[in-house]
Amino acid sequence: ADTMPHRTIAVQAFDTFGSGDHDLWMGFKTRWDFAPVHLEWGLDSHLAPDPTGPLNFQAKVGFEPWDRGKVAIGVANVGLTDPSRSGDPFSYAVLTQDFSIARLSIGYGVQTNSNTVLIGLDRTWKIFERNFNLNADLVQQNDQSKWLTAVGFKYDLSKNIVLEGWANLPEKGDASFMAKINYVFQFWCAHECCPGGGAAHFSSRSLTQLDAGKAFRKSNTEAVKVSAFDSGTACSGVCSQLSMMRESGLPLAAR
Repeated sequence: ADTMPHRTIAVQAFDTFGSGDHDLWMGFKTRWDFAPVHLEWGLDSHLAPDPTGPLNFQAKVGFEPWDRGKVAIGVANVGLTDPSRSGDPFSYAVLTQDFSIARLSIGYGVQTNSNTVLIGLDRTWKIFERNFNLNADLVQQNDQSKWLTAVGFKYDLSKNIVLEGWANLPEKGDASFMAKINYVFQFWCAHECCPGGGAAHFSSRSLTQLDAGKAFRKSNTEAVKVSAFDSGTACSGVCSQLSMMRESGLPLAAR
């Protein structure tokens, strides 16, 4: 049920392969906050080999109803071009709870003749002082008659580059794999309260910080350093709000 940090864009290139040909895809996703709700949306498309397309849309809404708990409701695989090749949209709801030792995700997805239970476990470690996230998912297939096991990882190679890989192991049939690289950067408003600083930092005359739903204001100038998937703060001033950057993980069914 994770979403990306607020005002962050991930440009994604990924290759799917297995028993058949390689398939190259590209896309992006981003998140906009409308407190207390987070809206994440994106587009992706098949690039090679021919034929290219279709262009697919996905979106989800996430929120945190209690401590260490997250809920997300979304839809994926919405064909904007040539819907007959995209297949039917996939709608889902996922609940994630952090138990410190690991996070448990449980959800349900709806698609024509492909309704599915979604179960996942993940945990994040530090490797060379950067986040390494390991996932294991169980997903029903063939109209809930079989199970697919998916094992994946995500590693913050730098503040802007995140490496990702998945192995899909069906109960029956050949395994398939995905290798993905994410280029992640943050953007701010054009007002003088956000004078720049790129993806690594920005400065502001006044920052309004949200802490457990309570706002307080700092009057002195500050510089805030943020990583692509770490916590941070967004602009205030005339923007009227500052959003907390939350660590991004990999959502079930929406990767």
